[in-house]
Amino acid sequence: MLAARTTQTSETQQQQQQQQGSSNIFGALTVPGQQQQGAPGTQLSPLAYSSSSHEAVKRELEGIAAAYMPGHSSYRFQHIFLNVLDSPAQQVKPPTVVDELSWKQALRDAGGPDNPDKLWPVAANGFDDLVKRTQAQAEGLSANRARLTEL
Repeated sequence: MLAARTTQTSETQQQQQQQQGSSNIFGALTVPGQQQQGAPGTQLSPLAYSSSSHEAVKRELEGIAAAYMPGHSSYRFQHIFLNVLDSPAQQVKPPTVVDELSWKQALRDAGGPDNPDKLWPVAANGFDDLVKRTQAQAEGLSANRARLTEL
């Protein structure tokens, strides 16, 4: 009698799962009588792109490519630092790669072209320029330490 109840209970549970739907190995719920999207034999509607959306996507991809292209004005790995320059002959504006507005802002941040601290904007493009800057700072630091030990 106990075996008959267990069999009857499991059959009832299976019927309820079939009516409610069951989940596949990926956890998606499958409901009887409902076709899944992308199942064999179903037709997926093609995405309709207008020429204007195609052009917008093209412009966006070109913008992304330019952001990672050294030498481009929208290069993402470009920063303007302020260096202390000893002679006015070293005060050279970088090539046209630097955005004009960014350059003017950096020059204002420095205090203008004739600032008393001798600060001048210098552009760094990419990792190589950062490595060169770090090496120059390390050399300057060791020179300052050498001067301090002499005192």
